[in-house]
This record gives sequence, C-alpha cells and structure tokens, in this order.
Amino acid sequence: MRNRRFFNVSKAENEALSAQFSAVVSELESHEARAVSVFDHWLSQNEALRELDDVPGSVQQERDARLHQFALELTAQFNGFLVKFIGRNKQRITFRKFANDHGRAKSVKPLSYRYGDMCRFIVVLPDLDAVYVEGSDFTHHIFGQENKYLNAVQQIAQNTGLHVL
Repeated sequence: MRNRRFFNVSKAENEALSAQFSAVVSELESHEARAVSVFDHWLSQNEALRELDDVPGSVQQERDARLHQFALELTAQFNGFLVKFIGRNKQRITFRKFANDHGRAKSVKPLSYRYGDMCRFIVVLPDLDAVYVEGSDFTHHIFGQENKYLNAVQQIAQNTGLHVL
C-alpha cells in the first residue's frame, strides 16, 4: 500500500467534516486568514519583482523545503485531512485521510511557485478548526478563528524558519 497517498474517510466522518468545514472551504475569502511565508513581511511591488522573478533553483528548493516541513509538522501534530473536489463541476467536497507518513509527505509537498493555484493542496485541521491552503509565491494561508490556531502555528513556523503574517 505504499503507493496510496490517502484513503476516503468513512461516510459518517465525511459528513462531520463537511458540516464543520464546507462553508469555510467554499468561501475562504470571507474568513479570517493568516499567511505563513518565507518572507518576514508583505512584499512591496519592487520587492516582489526582485524576490519572485526568476528565482534560482537552489533558492526555490530551500524555500519550498521550509514550507514543506511546516506542512508536515502541522498535519502530523493536528491530524489533517486532505480536501478533494469531486463531481462533474468539481463542486462537491470530500475529505481524505493520509495513508501513511510517506503519503502525507507527497500530498503536502509544495508545487513550484510558477504553477497556478488550481492544483494546490487544501488541508482541514479539525483539532484547530482551521483550513490550511497552499499558496503561490512561497506563502501559504490558514483560515479559521485565529484564537484557536495562532499559537500552535506560530510555534511550528518558528521551528521551521517561517513567518506568520
């Protein structure tokens, strides 16, 4: 079973997670959010051009490695579930549990910053009542009620050399 990265959750568990997270996942923009980034501040337009235009491969790997380590620690500590959109128009939300650590590592590995946002991972964290979304430009996002997740996220970010904005 090493090839399987995740499994469907039971119907009851899927319904419980849907009740808890469907509204948040469907309308992320309307919820409180924090960013987890390799940068220690929001970049200005000039900084963004300098830091994100033609990033050397070694720099990209180092930045992605830090974000990957953060995602691994967060999903391991707080029992994350992968979100998948299914159906004809990809509008129905289902949840998947990671098959093992190898599957979790492959599922939360950041895509290159050059890819669009369509194929990026989304993980729900029921223990924190939060949604973790892979973003582009070396910045990921966490949506939910800040008072429930902020301390834990800040600690993991600090341990992995990232910043919470």
